[in-house]
Amino acid sequence: MPEQSTASVALRVVAMEELHRYAREAPSFARALTALSAKVGTRVRFLVELHFARDVKVYWYHNEREVFEDNRNKLLHEGNFFGLDVNPLIPADEGTWRCMAENRYGQTSCSAALRVIVPKGYKPPVFLEELVAILTTEGTVSLECKVVGVPTPVLKWFKDGVEIKAGDVFGLTANASDPTSLGTYTCEAVNCMGRVVSSSRVRVASREGSLLPTSSDARSPSPMGPPPIFLQHLVDKKVKIGDKVDFFIQESDKYRLRDEGGGRFSLHVIPLELGDDGEWKAVVRGEGGYASSACQLTLTVPRNYRVPRFLEALRALLTEEGLVSFECKVVGFPTPLLKWYKDGQELKPGDVYQLSGTNSLGKYSCVAKNCMGEASSSAELTLEDIKSHLNEDEKEHLLATNVPPRFIHGLLSLDGKIGQPLKLSVQGTSAKDLG
Repeated sequence: MPEQSTASVALRVVAMEELHRYAREAPSFARALTALSAKVGTRVRFLVELHFARDVKVYWYHNEREVFEDNRNKLLHEGNFFGLDVNPLIPADEGTWRCMAENRYGQTSCSAALRVIVPKGYKPPVFLEELVAILTTEGTVSLECKVVGVPTPVLKWFKDGVEIKAGDVFGLTANASDPTSLGTYTCEAVNCMGRVVSSSRVRVASREGSLLPTSSDARSPSPMGPPPIFLQHLVDKKVKIGDKVDFFIQESDKYRLRDEGGGRFSLHVIPLELGDDGEWKAVVRGEGGYASSACQLTLTVPRNYRVPRFLEALRALLTEEGLVSFECKVVGFPTPLLKWYKDGQELKPGDVYQLSGTNSLGKYSCVAKNCMGEASSSAELTLEDIKSHLNEDEKEHLLATNVPPRFIHGLLSLDGKIGQPLKLSVQGTSAKDLG
């Protein structure tokens, strides 16, 4: 009995040592992704297990496009297990799925192929007869269409982009001279093979006393198509400042709009800054109207993050070799990115500039920026700063061409009358006068 007790204690010590080792390393998989095959329309689950999951972030990718949680994709996490449920499966889900895990020490990933099995008889929805919305003699709107597909499509109905659900009651208020004021109706047919929509403005049944005469010329105009419908809405996010965030919704170096294909658009914001929190909205316009989707972005700011600050202001000095030396001291967290400017033009790494002698004259600036904000400091290199580094010929040239003029007689205060001319005069010197 004592020997058994000793063995169990020794085993526990080894396990704790293993945990401490994994905690100080990049994540590693105890169970990786494996290839899967599943029938279209069913549910599939991708599952991985990590040796150590504390302070680990896990990301999922399909054909190298990041996957986010929505009405079809559900993210799972319990202990050291991470999963992704895809339900229902559609043909476009076939391909390579990848899971990436990262922590402060590094990252690792594993991949597997998914094969989507599509039975021969399966077909995407098709409208054999487009939707027709008719105002009947009883004053109700009748919606008529014919749609086929395998499996049997699920139908949803919309009025002016808002879903009509069973039991809903709408009051119809019409303009007597414009029957189209009754609205635009849309039918959406969806199965695991695809989605199709058909739309119609209200037409008036021909009868005496209807909103418009019964002639064919007076019928409502042909449908312009359905208003856009969001298949995936924006979702609220809480992200650490400085990280990357993707929204599936004017492009710049920071805001990058991408067309992902299939009517899917994304807005990548890199990096997040303090002013990026708040409401984000995507608006899609079409001939039949518009649709919008909004979400709230909340930023988390670690306590040790600080706005850049100059402890010592920038100094631009001319060295003994006649070159310009920049000196300053700036702090901030995360470490600020520094940019340098001369007379408003950025000095970029790798570029070659002749900043010596008279070419070094001008205003120099340093801009320090991180995700918390930015700070700047400027210094000017003048004639007085570089005189001691010039030979006699350069001094004479400077005095002849670079000495600024000065006022001998400046402006004087005057009294004037409204409507009367006024003369202002000054007298100054030129570089030649100073020679």
